[in-house]
Amino acid sequence: MSAAIRSLVVCWTVVLAGTLLLSGCLGMEGTQTTDEGYRIPSNDQARRALNEGLDAFNDACIVPDALDRGETFPTTVVEPDTLAPPLRFQQLQVLQAEGLLTNQRDTTSGGLVRLTFSLTEEGEEVETRVSGFRGQQTGLCFAKPRVTRIASISPVPDRNPRPLAEVVFTHSLQDVQPWARNPKIQRLFPSVRSLLQDVNAKTRTRRTVVETEDGWTDSRLVGRRSPQRGS
Repeated sequence: MSAAIRSLVVCWTVVLAGTLLLSGCLGMEGTQTTDEGYRIPSNDQARRALNEGLDAFNDACIVPDALDRGETFPTTVVEPDTLAPPLRFQQLQVLQAEGLLTNQRDTTSGGLVRLTFSLTEEGEEVETRVSGFRGQQTGLCFAKPRVTRIASISPVPDRNPRPLAEVVFTHSLQDVQPWARNPKIQRLFPSVRSLLQDVNAKTRTRRTVVETEDGWTDSRLVGRRSPQRGS
């Protein structure tokens, strides 16, 4: 059987309950056009757009309380004169113990000891600018959410001049950092534990993607810059 004939054989389309489920050709080629004239992304295009969005809005990142909104490392705190240091200081201590931070002591401030915490090389490798409810912040990411399966791609009829599509997909956490499994990390950053409990689960999600001049992208990223590591 020739390659051309094989490519025709594997291309198929199923319409179910008004939702266009595409496979075969959709995963291998570019943007498709439905019978109704709507443009939708291929599996590969949708996967790239979704992964970009998952990176930008990565929940698998921690932001120490010592970092004010928009602040990045290095950050300076006063060393507490107590056996029960506040949470913000404990967080910095445990990150230092895991090799993500280092500190420099300053004792020239009238009796106060100031500690300036900076990222180590290992810390810089996981530092990422992420978006969240507090806007863009510097986060230390302990895993990467990645699309594991595209379940369906449906056109979204809209007056928007740019084509829209709704993608139903599953994703899971990958490349989990060993330090994220430290019980102290999980106690001081409770979100780490809850996310890692689902590390082997495949979360089903719906997301809208839009076609731009640069290709298909997560609609949340339109007009926004992609996350930048270490910036």
